[in-house]
Amino acid sequence: MRSKLIYFLGKQLFKSVDFDESTEIITEVIPSNTIIFVVKGTVEISCDMHAKQVLKTNDMIFLPKQSITQTCYMQGSKVLFFVFDLIISPADKQLLQSYVDICENTPYRFQHLSMRKPLITFAESMLQALEMGFTSDFFFELKHLELFHFLVHSYKKEELALFFHPIISKNIDFKNLVLDSYTRDETLEGIVKLSCMSKSAFRKQFKEYFGVSAYQWILQQRCKKIRYLAEQPNATIKGIMSELNFDSPSHFNRFCRRHFNCTPKDLIIKHQIRRKNISFSIKEIRDID
Repeated sequence: MRSKLIYFLGKQLFKSVDFDESTEIITEVIPSNTIIFVVKGTVEISCDMHAKQVLKTNDMIFLPKQSITQTCYMQGSKVLFFVFDLIISPADKQLLQSYVDICENTPYRFQHLSMRKPLITFAESMLQALEMGFTSDFFFELKHLELFHFLVHSYKKEELALFFHPIISKNIDFKNLVLDSYTRDETLEGIVKLSCMSKSAFRKQFKEYFGVSAYQWILQQRCKKIRYLAEQPNATIKGIMSELNFDSPSHFNRFCRRHFNCTPKDLIIKHQIRRKNISFSIKEIRDID
């Protein structure tokens, strides 16, 4: 079964889902930071251009806001989702910001962690609470704090630095502001306006906290979105041009040749093959299970 109903948008939210049949999630943009806890079963997931991960019972993985994923939840799987936009504890935020040096010296690798005993117990108690109808914002805030307390005390800083690598920055709030603004306006001028900063101050902070210029980052996001659209079923050159506001076929052709080293047609063919290969590998795992 194919679905697009799995990922949730919210300031903070816990939600459990039982998969009575295998469910393939077609390529999606994750609207909020999400941690997936596999309570039971098997989940296969690819994120952006990183190698796919196969998660088993008591594994967990982090999906950063605005990442592009393709996921399959095998029949009989039970998953707990934790969705959040901000880390609400100043102490936890400061701790993650202190991992910047580790992240700068360690390339990001999309990979899962095994849930240690405190996390397994946390997930089990969270599932029971959800079954009992505990869904208030206040309750979720308490569990948010509790979860990060267990994470900090159950894993080495190097493990957490790699796990949360995509959102770690010298200023996590600024990075989150940029990501939120980009969802509302994908132009540099629009993001600067939403930040309520001068253009010079914004550019300076951006370079300091993201490690690249704002122009380069927006270009990277534009390329990522083109790859995402090219991988959608029934993707067309005209549809991608319309979505990204390219003013002419020749403009789009030059952009693809410059940044992807191929024509728009070849780019779509390449990503359609990639999508089919992911679906085929998912079928292989399903057959093994």
